[in-house]
Amino acid sequence: MTADISSGEKTSDTRKDAKRPASPLSAFAISRDFSILLASVAVVALGFGILTPIIPKFAVENLDMSEAQIGFVYSLFAITFALFMLPAGYYADKIGRKPMIISGILIFAVTTLALAFITDMYQFALLRAIEGIGAAMVTPAAFALTVDLVPESKRGIAMGAEGTAQLLGGLGGPGLGGLLAGQIGFYYPFYVAAALAVACAILTAFIRPPAVKATEKKPSMFSMFQSWKRNAAQNRALWAVTSRGFVMGIVQGLWNLGLILFWYDRLGMTETELGLALSLGMLVMVLGTIPFGAMSDRFGRRPFMILGGTIMVLGLGLNVFVTDVWQVFVLVSFSEFGAAMS
Repeated sequence: MTADISSGEKTSDTRKDAKRPASPLSAFAISRDFSILLASVAVVALGFGILTPIIPKFAVENLDMSEAQIGFVYSLFAITFALFMLPAGYYADKIGRKPMIISGILIFAVTTLALAFITDMYQFALLRAIEGIGAAMVTPAAFALTVDLVPESKRGIAMGAEGTAQLLGGLGGPGLGGLLAGQIGFYYPFYVAAALAVACAILTAFIRPPAVKATEKKPSMFSMFQSWKRNAAQNRALWAVTSRGFVMGIVQGLWNLGLILFWYDRLGMTETELGLALSLGMLVMVLGTIPFGAMSDRFGRRPFMILGGTIMVLGLGLNVFVTDVWQVFVLVSFSEFGAAMS
């Protein structure tokens, strides 16, 4: 009788454990190799973030570029990134995820270090275009490697952990870049970002990717667009989501370039102040993403997308009226609160 009760208690405990939600930290327990991939993602995001507060000022003061010229050069990164994303994903399937990731990261390291030595706009444009190719080599290969390393039952938490790693890297990057440029030397962020990229490539080299079975039918390089077209024909909401992503990309570009130049010119913000403001905004976004995600599961996605987008637009628009640095900190936090909500 005692044995039966004990057995029943164990069964009950097992059922409770099965219903218990997985902790975000459990992503690190998936595998050694996935933990290394997470660390690499965080490090490369940190490297990108370090340069955010200083690149616009560098272009204006060191290269004597106009705002229009800076905007054009910035767009080259996005153009080459978009153009090379599909070929990079295709060749990641052909030659392997890890070689593509390491090659892309090393391209970022070389171009970042080279930025410290350029003397004109054309060199800047060339390096930004090459940097976009490097980013395109990393992105699809990293997601594909996640799928290879993680069992299907744990891919949800794995993708969430990967996004969190990117956010955490982006959180520390602007603050660190601003402190390095403002307190040590203007060119130090370039050196540190390049060194972090090399460290990331070394980390990635220790990943042991599993053997992936070759499929009988090789997918076309353009199969993603074909799949999107089929799904969009069946569900018009996909058009809205895609359009929203396009608009959010434009907003992000304005944020990373236009507002930073505006804060420099209008308020005379230092690199340290600007970096800390951007890091504070990222902290608000990191803290808000999980609770707002849970609430959207309960109450629906659309209200949070609409309200969050409205808050973002309002926060961006109010920057026209700022007269002091503390107001920038408030508005950045307010806008990122909306981003977390949406």
